[in-house]
Amino acid sequence: MSARRATNSTVRPWTAALLAGVLVVGVAGCSWHLEKEPVVYPSADAVTLERDDAAAREQHVLDVLGSGSSDGVSASDLASIEAQAAPAHLEALGGVYVATPSPAPSPSPFTGSLDDAVTQAREGALETATTTTDSNLALLQSSMGLTHAFALWWAQNTALAETVQPSPSPTPLASPSGALPGEPEPNGTGEPSTSESAIPAVSSSPEPIPVTAAERVLPTSVDLGDTFLPASADAISPVTLGDLAVAHDRARFLYEVIAAKSAGEERANALARRDIQGARADEFGILAGTQDRRQELYDIPPTMVDTALSRAATARDTEFALGATYAAMLDGVTPDDRGWILNAAFDAYAAGALQPGFTPDKFPVLPGLQPAS
Repeated sequence: MSARRATNSTVRPWTAALLAGVLVVGVAGCSWHLEKEPVVYPSADAVTLERDDAAAREQHVLDVLGSGSSDGVSASDLASIEAQAAPAHLEALGGVYVATPSPAPSPSPFTGSLDDAVTQAREGALETATTTTDSNLALLQSSMGLTHAFALWWAQNTALAETVQPSPSPTPLASPSGALPGEPEPNGTGEPSTSESAIPAVSSSPEPIPVTAAERVLPTSVDLGDTFLPASADAISPVTLGDLAVAHDRARFLYEVIAAKSAGEERANALARRDIQGARADEFGILAGTQDRRQELYDIPPTMVDTALSRAATARDTEFALGATYAAMLDGVTPDDRGWILNAAFDAYAAGALQPGFTPDKFPVLPGLQPAS
């Protein structure tokens, strides 16, 4: 009896240990399978996708930078702006996201010439600016859309200006009497003839395109409206409205001085732009209410308006300052106010660029985020 008990007592610990090991392995194996969760791959949200699309559009502009453009667009002038703008835009957007890098580049979903690429970038940027829920992306896309719109307009305007320039005339030859073509022939007394047949005809060459007179809304198919003023003062602070009234009134006064010191086309354009600036100043003054701080006179140093070139530079700097002011207002603006602010910014930049002496490097590639040169 005692021997059987001893045998049983000796076997049981080994059996218990073996069974425990089997259970541990089994439970551990089952536990490993039960605790394994399915892999969850991150998916981009709507704002990230919008940013990726914006970066792809900017990259496409870079890809076709050296290609030609359509008729009516100066490829060199368009490229001179986009060569500076597109890389800055791409950097601000964080570059193009590639999910799985490959040694062979993926084909671009875009096609067409340089102006086609810039048009797509403009339209995509402005559409995103008006629909995205991210305020930072809306600001970036507004600024980029404004730049692309200006670049296209400038390239088209330059091409148009080249088409209306008269072709150079050959070296004039003197007549036997010594008079150059267009000069009256001398009569028998040696004095110039006053007969109608001797008076040169008026040139029929096309008139030069307008320089600064017209108001210009931002050209796009995106619905930005066609106004330069807010529908109401509810979303804009009275102080800001008062600042805009003063800025436009100062510009009105400047053009008044320029008109007084100039003649011909320069004077006509100065007077037209004076009326535009004055009307805007009046409207903003009304909206500003008690914050209307306009003055009768403003200080303009004589050296800023004593020559045609200095007047052009002063007018351009004034318009560009207005453009930068409006572009900076795009930060956090409501959707209802984005359109008229973009129009006002574009109009100011366009008017400044058409002043003699403008070069594309003077335009900021990120208006509102970067000062003009």
